[in-house]
Amino acid sequence: MARFIFTIDEKNYKLLEGLSKKTKASKSKILNTILKISQEEEEIKGNLLCYKNERKEERTKEVRLCFTLNEWKILKEKSVLNGHKHLTQELRYIILNEIYKDKFQNTKELLELTSTKTSINILGRNLNALNRELKRKKLIKVNEKNLELMLKNIVAKIDKLTLNLENIIKKTKDKI
Repeated sequence: MARFIFTIDEKNYKLLEGLSKKTKASKSKILNTILKISQEEEEIKGNLLCYKNERKEERTKEVRLCFTLNEWKILKEKSVLNGHKHLTQELRYIILNEIYKDKFQNTKELLELTSTKTSINILGRNLNALNRELKRKKLIKVNEKNLELMLKNIVAKIDKLTLNLENIIKKTKDKI
């Protein structure tokens, strides 16, 4: 067993001392337990899967679950709140968010993301139309190079955001 000397602030020391008296365990045992729990949590996080869009090639396994009537009602209510039509969609959503590092969206969030993506695309098209109209009519005097550079920058960022939203939507639709 290794020994290690360290400093701890007064507030944390009092908390540790209180835990020691309450649990009738030594301070070092409490600290070792905290470190062990922290290490186990890190190992669990390390075991999470990265999402791959190759689900069709992976083998699947069917799982059957039994719930009490009360549990079933609670899950059904959660399913409705999250916008899932079936209880199996809700269960897949809950379980897959525990397994994967990348988190999936529920049906309501997915609808909002789709709506946001559409709005952003409309905004990008309107900016392009405005730029074309200003160039064509020359109604106002503007620094065209700066305006065009700024609009290209905005459109590029809109395209990048749209692509990210598209990936999130596609990933979630594939899994749930």
